[in-house]
Amino acid sequence: MLTQYTYYCQPCDPSGSITMPSNNPLGHKNQRRKYKKHTQLPNQVNSPTPVSVFTDRLASSYVHQVEDGYKNAIVEYDDQNRRNLVSKDPNHNPIGQTIMNGVVISMDDGLKIVQPDLANKYHAFTTGSLSNKTCAACGTVHW
Repeated sequence: MLTQYTYYCQPCDPSGSITMPSNNPLGHKNQRRKYKKHTQLPNQVNSPTPVSVFTDRLASSYVHQVEDGYKNAIVEYDDQNRRNLVSKDPNHNPIGQTIMNGVVISMDDGLKIVQPDLANKYHAFTTGSLSNKTCAACGTVHW
């Protein structure tokens, strides 16, 4: 079954502009928990659930990735109409990897910020290689 996602340039987003809701993406315990999840190797490396992990695990690097994501990402509406931000490393360099059952299953050059409007919940993780995305409003192709 093909999942339908819709993408918009930030200025074209019908829900309005997105700004970083707080200036500290590690300011809430939920955000710190998600940061640890995506910057430390999984405790159970043999887990059947894929886990994405940033290559650079420093807090300052994570914060920079989130800030850059808010500035440069495009808006994604997923199949449940949730609004996310997605971006890609401008040089197409991996920024992380996804591990499942103790094996690297992908090198990730994409970034996804979920719950971008919620001050205590927004967080980021790496995602597999993103293909070109076309804005549903203006037709601009990204990446």
